[in-house]
Amino acid sequence: MITFTQLRDTFHRDEFKSDIFAAEILRDSYGFRNPSYTVYNTLREINSIMFPNYLDNNPTLFDVIENELFNIHPSNDERVKLIARFIDRY
Repeated sequence: MITFTQLRDTFHRDEFKSDIFAAEILRDSYGFRNPSYTVYNTLREINSIMFPNYLDNNPTLFDVIENELFNIHPSNDERVKLIARFIDRY
């Protein structure tokens, strides 16, 4: 039986692979030296559109627990750090 942690880790790996693929395209096809910067700005913009005032709306304890325990996406910081480490050309 698969545990939730194993399932979440599988989703994280898939998300990281997608991020790496997209960053390689930015670097190799479009000449971006530091795709992590573009990914950072894009993720920040998406979050501001999808979750405009999350903290201002006083999330309930349930909202916080749900976000922390059942979030199948890696954090934006993890995603950007991975791209910076493996793809960026400094």
